Amino acid sequence: MPKTLLLAALLFAQALPAAAQCSRSAAAGLRPSSGNLEGVKVRPNPWRSDKNSGQTLKFGSSVGLQWVMVFNASGKWVRTLYCRCQETEKEWDLTNDVGQPVKSGIYVYLIRDVTGRQSRGTLAVLR
Repeated sequence: MPKTLLLAALLFAQALPAAAQCSRSAAAGLRPSSGNLEGVKVRPNPWRSDKNSGQTLKFGSSVGLQWVMVFNASGKWVRTLYCRCQETEKEWDLTNDVGQPVKSGIYVYLIRDVTGRQSRGTLAVLR
């Protein structure tokens, strides 16, 4: 992913509406951090239609998640998955923002926890 697209994604992520954020009271016991989110797990990766048909792709972390943003390999936004407060796993049904199935390919995800830490990575979808 070109650096300019990744930077744009990070800036967009910072500007998400406050309504999508976890309430202060739910995250009161967590200290804000500007570090990277570690321990993120994406499974199954790669997602394969011959082995995983009917299953969702799951993003997981040991800390409550705030949201997961998914982009295609060229940097185009595909979908944002908002999490409930303290939810440590979020499922993606492999559809875009209008409910259409995504195509085979490499996707980039940006994930943020309730303390503000972020991580990014890649995943593969093979139909």
